[in-house]
Amino acid sequence: MVRRAETLEERSNRLDKGGAVAGTGKQLLVILAIVSTVAPSALLGATAKPLRIALRSWRAEIDPGTLGIRGVRNGRALTLASPSSQFGPANGLRLRRGGATWVYAASGLRVSVTAKGDQLLVRIDSSKEQAIIWPVSGRDPAVRALIVPDNEGLYLPVTDARWRAIAKKSPCRRTHEQLSMPFWGLQLAEATATYIVPDELHNLLCTKEHAGRLEIRLRHRFEKREGLPPLRLLIGFSAASPIGPALAYRAYLKRNKRFVTLREKIRKLPIVERLLGATHIYLWGDGRTLAALETLHRLGLRRLWLGYDQEPKWDRYLVTPAFAIRAKHYGYLVGAYEIFTKLDPRTMPDGPQSVTSTFDDALFPAACITNRDGTRRRGWNRFGCELSSEALRRLEKTGQPLMRRVRGHVTRGVRSIFVDEDAYGDFFADYDPRHPMTVARDRDNRLRRLAQIRKLGLVLGSETVTARFVPALHFNHGTLTIQNPLYFKWNRNKAIFGGHTKTRATNIFFKSIATPNEIKEANFNPIYRLPLFQAVFHDAIVSTDRYELSPVKLNDLVQIRELLRMLYNLPQVWSLDRAELAMHARRLKENDRVFAPLHRRIGDQQLTRFEWLSADRLVQRTRFGQLVELTANFGARPHHGLAPLCLEIHWLGTKKRQRYCPSACRRGEDCYAGPTRRRH
Repeated sequence: MVRRAETLEERSNRLDKGGAVAGTGKQLLVILAIVSTVAPSALLGATAKPLRIALRSWRAEIDPGTLGIRGVRNGRALTLASPSSQFGPANGLRLRRGGATWVYAASGLRVSVTAKGDQLLVRIDSSKEQAIIWPVSGRDPAVRALIVPDNEGLYLPVTDARWRAIAKKSPCRRTHEQLSMPFWGLQLAEATATYIVPDELHNLLCTKEHAGRLEIRLRHRFEKREGLPPLRLLIGFSAASPIGPALAYRAYLKRNKRFVTLREKIRKLPIVERLLGATHIYLWGDGRTLAALETLHRLGLRRLWLGYDQEPKWDRYLVTPAFAIRAKHYGYLVGAYEIFTKLDPRTMPDGPQSVTSTFDDALFPAACITNRDGTRRRGWNRFGCELSSEALRRLEKTGQPLMRRVRGHVTRGVRSIFVDEDAYGDFFADYDPRHPMTVARDRDNRLRRLAQIRKLGLVLGSETVTARFVPALHFNHGTLTIQNPLYFKWNRNKAIFGGHTKTRATNIFFKSIATPNEIKEANFNPIYRLPLFQAVFHDAIVSTDRYELSPVKLNDLVQIRELLRMLYNLPQVWSLDRAELAMHARRLKENDRVFAPLHRRIGDQQLTRFEWLSADRLVQRTRFGQLVELTANFGARPHHGLAPLCLEIHWLGTKKRQRYCPSACRRGEDCYAGPTRRRH
């Protein structure tokens, strides 16, 4: 039977009624334009009908006069971008196959909308330096929650009173830094809406309250010195699952060949496989001795990543070639800590803050970043300065101070390196005429030097790795932690959180503390947490918590944090000397007994599913590939036989089920604050 070709009007009506767009493999990209005898500029008035662009499973309706966008899917319309009056009159409308363009002459802006697969691509170019706020999303009454990749990920119900209050204190995040990935989503009844920012620089994503509900506003800055970079935004619908936007972003990365699996990395460097099943430990003081190494081995820990930061002039205990050889014999990876973004003068009264932030004396202050106003950008805790990656790049052509340091680690038998800050996304412009640098150049310089280090055959990691850097790295310390301004205000209070001191009771890595209620809710309450980063990258990079947040750092959240980490299938990260090792040996061994064999099997598998099994969102389940389901009960009551604060491991296709119930702090541990809760 020969089928009659479908007219544009019939196709539009079918989308209105909820029909799918049929195809033969090649998508029909058409704009359902208004057929009129009047001039295009007349079509942009307040009474004009919207432009209609048909995609594979939905239709976009765009009002050029306000840049408001609605999505029509399964017969239902949703406001994807609220109308805006900031642009001025629109004119110069041009229709083309699959899209349209127009200009806002008064604002110096040019807009194009184009169908890209099942997503709408909106591009805004500016002829001058300015900032715009667009889109505003989430105001539609059908939106139930915001889905935000604030580091690992957050789920924010739009009417939630706690988060409406928190949003006033911590509203905005840079899409290349505080967000681990440049996208966000809206939870609907039967789907999610996804917004992907292909170019992550020069944007702020702000969570604001409007009319008693949370919404998201994107602020983009067109900066002349950066080349007036355009705003590009992909908008579409994704699966109803709360990780639907993350899976859509993963698909985007794979389509654009920006995704490298952990298995691919292992094929290039087989030693990377030692990360599977490994607990991560930073060694302090006498933790760097052979005696400590023997203790770890006697505990039955077969795979470890052992990191260190040391200075021979100051430290009594050092990681030596003999230590590295013994660690390798036991199957452990020894990793040196480095940082190439800070510069301290050796002539400071108390000496440089860290040997790893000190280069040749001749670099200070010549290689410091200069701000727009001509001042020097201060370094960590206002000591020294931020080191310009452009100044360092130029120096590498001659003296090679960076690679010389890295090769020094290699000669001592080190097979891994942790480069602090490089992948975090905290990029800067440099106005020093000797080494001028844009924000984009700073990002690219860091990617380039990580690639140089990786060529030496080192297992490479960095701090709180953002999406752009994942293909370059093997492990990631920090992304599990929600790192909003609330967290860092608390973290930087040395009297409470601890500082970089030699006294155990006040040291940031050893001091165990209680968690303020506001931080508990904003950063650690499991009902607001989502494994967004793991849904995209679990099979691409091994991630942990921040290194100052050992499993017992927060003494009132030990079990909750342990369950969350296990549910996402992530290693522990510790800071230990011999006293801490003796104190927490039992906890290390208990975790390794369950985690190590599990992670060795699924550490390179995709997180394919996440779901809530209870109305209060306290019972949660993840799935990894077709191998295993993990179910965690964060609640106070049993759930279908699973006790509170316990995890079940179910190997799919078998009857094998295993329970893991992490313990609270016990007597003898420095995090112990009272009677231990009975284990279930």
